[in-house]
Amino acid sequence: MIEYLSPREQRDLLRAAGEGEPWARVIRDNFLDGARVILGIESARSERAIAAAAGIDPDGARAAIAGAARWCGGRRLHLLGFAGERPAEEWRHFLAVG
Repeated sequence: MIEYLSPREQRDLLRAAGEGEPWARVIRDNFLDGARVILGIESARSERAIAAAAGIDPDGARAAIAGAARWCGGRRLHLLGFAGERPAEEWRHFLAVG
């Protein structure tokens, strides 16, 4: 089971974040603790919280999350989302392995 990013994955992600890629900041600032991947539905975050933590415009959060999901997909990680329980609640997202 994936619990940590490899050194190469860490370098790639940090390089992309340093170059201003919002998708990389979504992962780095919301779903990592150092190299450790934060997994599970209990760590789900709203799109607004993801945008704030990553320092990106809330209007661009969905596109950045989609980019992060594509990066994760190539590494046997899944950035998943689900709608809030009430119609007015935001989508929430979390990482899983599989």
